[in-house]
Amino acid sequence: MEPGWIIADATISNTGGFIYAPIITCPLEQGPDFTLFGEGQELGMNSRARIELSFPGYTGAGKYSELVPDALDVSVYQNEIGTYTTTSTTQCEVCVEPGERSGIFRCVNLAYGEYPMHVFAAAFFCQP
Repeated sequence: MEPGWIIADATISNTGGFIYAPIITCPLEQGPDFTLFGEGQELGMNSRARIELSFPGYTGAGKYSELVPDALDVSVYQNEIGTYTTTSTTQCEVCVEPGERSGIFRCVNLAYGEYPMHVFAAAFFCQP
């Protein structure tokens, strides 16, 4: 059984879809900093995806709003579109459930190429 999953509803220039990545590292496995890492073959597809979320300012379960790139590093990769990452114009929100095994996040203005990626909704769940 895989440790869990990350799924993101993302849009680039009015074209959108879901990106799914099996979890490799869950937040509680990393100590005081919140690190979420998923990578692998997308569910029901031949493509590969990777989603990383690193949150060094994390202080426990709850909602974190208006996070800027210094407070949060996000990277979303899918082999058909490339890697999108945080920049100085990226804004994110993260909500981590009590127990720190699940939550949601969203980010606007992840950058790579001509058009930004907007992750309007993403969720993660780590198996206990």
